Amino acid sequence: AFRAPSALCPSLTVSPGWRLPSGACNCCVRRRHHRLSIMKLSLLCFSAATALPGWRRAARAPAAEKLSFKVCAKQQNLDALKRKALDVSTPGSAAYGQYLSVEAVDELTAPAPEDLATVEAWLRAHDVSFSRNRACFEATASADVVSKLFSAELHVHERAADKRRKVLAAGELAMPPRVAAAVESVIGLKGVPLPPRKVLKSPKNDDDEGGDPAAVTPTVLAQTYKVSGVDVNRSSGIHQAVAEFQGEYMRKSDLTDFFKAEVPDMQTGDDEVAAFVGANYTEGSGVEAALDIEFIMGAAPGVKTEFWEWPDMDFCQDLQGFTDALLKDGAPAVMSISYGWQGDLSEVGCDAGVQATVDANWAKLAAAGRSVMISSGDSGSACASDNCNAKNQRPGKKVLFGKVAMNTTAGSADGCCQTSDMLDGAAFTWTSAPVGYGQCVIYSSAKGLGRADANTTSGGPAVVEAGYTFYPSWPASSPWVTAVGATRFVGQKVGGEEMASDQFGSGGGFSAEWDRSNATWQEDAVQAYLAQGSTLDKFPPDGSFPVGGRGTPDVSALGEGYQVYENGDVTSVGGTSASSPAFAGFVSLLNEARIAAGKPLMGFLNPFLYANADAFFDVVKGTNAIGRGTGPLEYGFAAAPGWDPATGLGTPLFDKLLDAALAA
Repeated sequence: AFRAPSALCPSLTVSPGWRLPSGACNCCVRRRHHRLSIMKLSLLCFSAATALPGWRRAARAPAAEKLSFKVCAKQQNLDALKRKALDVSTPGSAAYGQYLSVEAVDELTAPAPEDLATVEAWLRAHDVSFSRNRACFEATASADVVSKLFSAELHVHERAADKRRKVLAAGELAMPPRVAAAVESVIGLKGVPLPPRKVLKSPKNDDDEGGDPAAVTPTVLAQTYKVSGVDVNRSSGIHQAVAEFQGEYMRKSDLTDFFKAEVPDMQTGDDEVAAFVGANYTEGSGVEAALDIEFIMGAAPGVKTEFWEWPDMDFCQDLQGFTDALLKDGAPAVMSISYGWQGDLSEVGCDAGVQATVDANWAKLAAAGRSVMISSGDSGSACASDNCNAKNQRPGKKVLFGKVAMNTTAGSADGCCQTSDMLDGAAFTWTSAPVGYGQCVIYSSAKGLGRADANTTSGGPAVVEAGYTFYPSWPASSPWVTAVGATRFVGQKVGGEEMASDQFGSGGGFSAEWDRSNATWQEDAVQAYLAQGSTLDKFPPDGSFPVGGRGTPDVSALGEGYQVYENGDVTSVGGTSASSPAFAGFVSLLNEARIAAGKPLMGFLNPFLYANADAFFDVVKGTNAIGRGTGPLEYGFAAAPGWDPATGLGTPLFDKLLDAALAA
C-alpha cells in the first residue's frame, strides 16, 4: 500500500489536476504523450548520499554500535568449476550425473593460502573479531573500527515503508592495495532488504472474456501437465525445499487443511514438513510462504520437504549465506525460490563483487547436482526509461519554457528526476542548496534548455531524448539456475490452451550481468527468437537490451488463480512465485523416478531442458509487455514459436519429460 505523500515528504506540493500514481517500480508505461518510468512513492524522499530507493540517510552511525559483515577472499579455479558443472549436467557427456561432492567443490575453489593470510592479518591488525567459513571471514566490529577499516563514512539509513533501520557505508569501501587484490567481495555494509511487497491476489479480469482467473489446484496441475507414472518412495532421503527471505512464515494447520481439501490421494504424514532450517518453526500467516510450501508439496505428494527461513537483513547477503548453507552433503536436491530483484541491483546495494560471490555458489550447487528453480519475476520486461540516467541529465542547464506542476525539495538531481518521472513530469530543474535539500521544480510541459549556474541540473523527456533499459530478475538470471515464468489458460477455462500471464507480466529478458558463455545450452534457441525480432509486437528498440545476455525464463507453468490456504481462508493468488514451486515439485518427481531406476539425480536442469524442448507445450500467445499492477508497457517480449523471454521453452508435458529423464 502507498502512503499519502505528506507522510513521506511534508514539503511536497502537487498542482491541481495532478495525482500520485499507484504503480509498481521500474515499469515503463505511456501516460499522456510521455514514455516515463514510474517508481515507488517512497522514492520521493531519498538523500543525495544514497542510491537506495525508499531509504533515507540519517545521522552518522553511533561509534560503538556493533556491525556484522563479511570479507570474502578471491576463490580459485572458478572457470574449471563451471566447466565441470556443465560437464556433469549435460546429457550425452561421459561425466553426466557424476556430481562433485561438496568437499571436492570446496577443495577446487578454495582461495590461495596467501590471500587468506593477507585478509586475516589485515583484520587482526584492526582488532576485528572474526571466524572463517570457506572463503569468507565473518567479522564483527564497532562502527568506528569499520569506518577506519574501509576509510568510509557510516550512516544510519531508514525506510519509511516498514520502519527498517540499517547502518550502511557511504561511497566506495577502500582497502590497502594488497588486501584489495586478495578480496572478491565485502558483504553486509552496502546492501538492504528487498522492499515490502504484496502477493498478487487474483482480481477479476474485467477486460477478459473469461472473467476471474481459473482456479488452480494440485489436481488441475496434474491433469493439465499429465503428471503420473511416478511412485514416491516416502522413506527416501531425497528432499525438496522452499526458501523464504522476507520474514514470511507458514502455519501447519493451513498446510493440513490444504492437503485434506486439495490432495485427494494424500497419505498419512504427507502434510508434514520434514525440517525447518535457518529458523525454528514459528507459526505465522504469510500468503507467500503458504503458496510456496503448499504447491511444492501438492505437486509432489509424499516427497520429503523442508522449509528454509532465512534472515531478512540484506538480500544479497542473505543469498550468499543461504547458498553457502545449501553447500552441504544431504541438503535438498531440489529448491524453489520465489524472491528476486527485477531492477538495477545497485538499488538494493548489490555490487558486482557480491553478485560474483553469489553466482559462484550457484555454480557450485550445479556442480554438486542440485536443481534450483527461481521465479522469473512479475514485472514483465521491466521496461524502465533512462530519463534519470546521469548521461541524460544536463548540469548547468535550466528549463526555458514550461508549466510548473510542482515545487518541492530533493537531495540530488537524481532524486528530483525520480520524483518527476513518478508523476509523469515532462521535465525537471534541480538547484542545490548550501546545506540540506535543494529546490526541485517539476514541469507538466516544457520546451528548451538554457544556460544556468553550476548548481543547477535539468532533464526529462520533453527536453532530453532518452532510451530504455530492461531488467530481468536476479538471481533468476544466473546461468546456473532454472528461471520459471508464468502462464494462464486462454479464456480462463481449465484444460484449455495456455498463454503468457496477463494478470501481471511474466518476467523475462536478457541479462546485462551474465552473458551466454556459460549458457551455451540456450544459444540456438535464443538466436532463433532474436531472428524474429522486429516482426514481434512491441519488440524493444535496437541497442536497448544486451542481445548476448543470458535469456530468461527457461520454462513456465500456470501462474494465476492458485488456491492458497492461509490463516484459515482460501485466497486466489498469482505470480511466478506460484509457478516456481509447482515446477520444482515436478522435478522432484523426476528425481524419484530416476533414483528408482538406479540413475543419479537430475541436477542442474537447463542443459537437459533445452535438449528436450519437445517435452514442453510451446506457448505462442501473449506478451510480457505488462507490469506488476501497472498494465501494458511500452515495450516487451512477445511469446513466439520456440523459446521466448515471456514463457521460455513453454509449459511441461510431464509424460514426455519423464521419458526423457529416464532415457538420459
